[in-house]
Amino acid sequence: MNPHVSSQTKTIMERALSLATIEESDPELDSNDSYIPDDDDLEISDNDTDSEIELLVDEPEEQPGPSTMPSSGDKYFGKKKCFIWEKTPLQSASQTRHHNVIKEHLSSREGPARALGNKATPKQAWDLFFTPEMIDEIVKHTNVKLTEMRRKIQFDDSPAYKNTENDELNALLGLILLCCIFKSLNESLHSLFYTSIIGRPIFRAIMTEKRCSVLLRALRFDDSQTRKTREEIDKAACISNIFNLFIENCKRNYSLGAYATIDETLVPFRGRVKFRVCMPNKPSKYGIKVMCLTDAHNAYLYNAYVYTGKGSDGLTLSAQERNLTIPSQSVIRLTKCIYGTNRNITCGNWFTSIELATELKKHKLTLVGTVKKNKPQIPPEFLPSKNREIGSTLYGFTKDNTLISYVPKKDKAVILLSTMHHSICTDISNKPEIISFYNATKSGVDTLDMKCKAYSPNRKTRRWPLVIFYHLIAVASSNAHIIYEMYPENKKKSRYDFILEIALSLCNSYMKKRLQIPNLPEELKKIIKEAVGEQEAEQNTSRAPMSDRLEKRRNCRFCPYKKNRMTSYKCVKCGTPICLEHAKKTCDICIQ
Repeated sequence: MNPHVSSQTKTIMERALSLATIEESDPELDSNDSYIPDDDDLEISDNDTDSEIELLVDEPEEQPGPSTMPSSGDKYFGKKKCFIWEKTPLQSASQTRHHNVIKEHLSSREGPARALGNKATPKQAWDLFFTPEMIDEIVKHTNVKLTEMRRKIQFDDSPAYKNTENDELNALLGLILLCCIFKSLNESLHSLFYTSIIGRPIFRAIMTEKRCSVLLRALRFDDSQTRKTREEIDKAACISNIFNLFIENCKRNYSLGAYATIDETLVPFRGRVKFRVCMPNKPSKYGIKVMCLTDAHNAYLYNAYVYTGKGSDGLTLSAQERNLTIPSQSVIRLTKCIYGTNRNITCGNWFTSIELATELKKHKLTLVGTVKKNKPQIPPEFLPSKNREIGSTLYGFTKDNTLISYVPKKDKAVILLSTMHHSICTDISNKPEIISFYNATKSGVDTLDMKCKAYSPNRKTRRWPLVIFYHLIAVASSNAHIIYEMYPENKKKSRYDFILEIALSLCNSYMKKRLQIPNLPEELKKIIKEAVGEQEAEQNTSRAPMSDRLEKRRNCRFCPYKKNRMTSYKCVKCGTPICLEHAKKTCDICIQ
């Protein structure tokens, strides 16, 4: 047994166990529009690795034909003798390959996140991902749309259509985050702002229902004047700038651990978009596909791009790299930012191939993943067979690759490829170590999907850029929580409390401005003061003596209307007219 590889597998398996306690999410809901996808507007994706989750469900396989060469002696042969595997390792088990030596790849804070020191607030962690520059960009383009909307309705004085500002946009983000923790993604805005007891007063305290509706319709993320030109190159030009800025922030503030996971995630959407895909094995089936690179330990999203149809996987790649297969292009595009770091990439059977393993090894990255059974490099002995015993394993070795075939149950076989393992190793349950390692590192993207679904901000909309923006908000709350827990002096917070504190912090500044509105109802003023903590601040600060007399006599607020009791006294705290029957005398010392 290779002791070095075994210790790595043990560590990553212990980390994986910590992910098993993640909170369960509500069933994910599709978009609200009743549009039925057209065949002309739909792509059936063959990139679906759900079947690999338990390592027991096999893909349809191509059985070896009569031209397959039988294996003999100490070698296995692939189909048509296209690939040769040795039955025994080509290197001593006590010798560790240089690409397996992990020197400093422990996940850590970097850049602006490290500059905050040993302690940070949830709001500071959030600002690492939604930076002021991003907010300025969204405000700029949203105001252009608001100006256009005012011109159409020909009513420039309407307060609901006035230009927005940074504080108000942050308040809107806070309102969306409150929808996440209230599980109200499928609830209408009218019910959220309802004035009776079934409504939620905090939403009315932040902004009016009309203003919230207008802002959600007006949100824009790019320059509409140059959009058509940019869409010729990038079909996702409507959101690409904000999306790319967000991904750069994810890279800037975090250093990946030694093990990363690559997989796709499906953002639910049934509206009209040229690059909508259909993935039948996903809960939502239709949506926009986003290719992701995450940390295998804590599901931190490190790199991603939006799949926009044929050819989009090869964007930013060289001409030589675009000659590779599409799955290989996808992995190369995601991993270029970690070239030369000796990290390992775990992925599903749609990505894994000898071609990809060879390409990654050139750039000092290792690969572990399941392999489809129709690959020509797989020997016929490795395919499912009735003659193989349950729990048996076959090994094939080359100089750089290790191929195994494990039988989890009768007539089944799971085939994995690794460029990280180079010996015959088993774990404590007598399973091949490659399988244990794969099981421990495969769930990075799936765990991120679970986190996003647990507190999903995906509200009903027919605009696909807004759907992706909602997804960025969910990812930002997950990444910010991971960063927050890495500060040594921070107290542990549940994701619910963490998101709630961010939401109230984002709304704080704008709600204070709303307090200055002269005709704002007293009920809302009380809610706002409670939300921003002003009442507590007033109790803890000393106040100068206030006059307890009114300029003009008024009815006591607490006496019955029939009494018509007039008074010249008022409460020294809130200014409410009160008679002496409903007042309490306090000395100058106690009133401080």
